[in-house]
Amino acid sequence: MEYINELCRIIAGINEKKIEEMAESILESDTIYVIGNGGSMATAQHFSQDLLKCCGLRAIALTNISEITAFANDLEYRKCFSSLETLCRDKDCIFCITTSGESENLIYILERFFDSGTKILSLVGRDNSTIERLSDISIVLSTDKIWQA
Repeated sequence: MEYINELCRIIAGINEKKIEEMAESILESDTIYVIGNGGSMATAQHFSQDLLKCCGLRAIALTNISEITAFANDLEYRKCFSSLETLCRDKDCIFCITTSGESENLIYILERFFDSGTKILSLVGRDNSTIERLSDISIVLSTDKIWQA
């Protein structure tokens, strides 16, 4: 029950203004590239498909494990999303989903686009993370207590 109560508290605390701003940014984008690691990668894949099929938006999740591991193997793991440097254009946006907000590979690619004109959006599980600071708009769902429940 404690888990459910904490989850309800988190959802109730979501800043609606940021959701509206994020939605506007997504709608203004030509292509939305969605990235994440582990469970967040699965969420990224699901989210991009919802944007595509339900909203008719051009959304692509970078979840092809063959491509990711090829970049990681040939370059290094922190560069596994480097395909964005070729794919991403000015009116595109990167949507990053991360629990920790401190994943080295996500930070690496977002730093490449920081102040570039490409919109960076994020859904982060911890306050004051590096990914939150690199994002134009970030929604923080502070999940620390969830993992302790």
